[in-house]
Amino acid sequence: MKAKVSEKPQKKAVALEEDARIVAGTLKGEAELRAGLGKRFKDADEFIEYLEKL
Repeated sequence: MKAKVSEKPQKKAVALEEDARIVAGTLKGEAELRAGLGKRFKDADEFIEYLEKL
């Protein structure tokens, strides 16, 4: 008995500039940094702790 092998679905590559969600998030982040709302971290562990709290 032969097992069926399912084909991997095709993924469409989209340039970052064309993904509206990424562009909007980037522009929002840039505006927040310019307004002085940027978050700074001492090291990677502090950054990871911050992400876990989200």
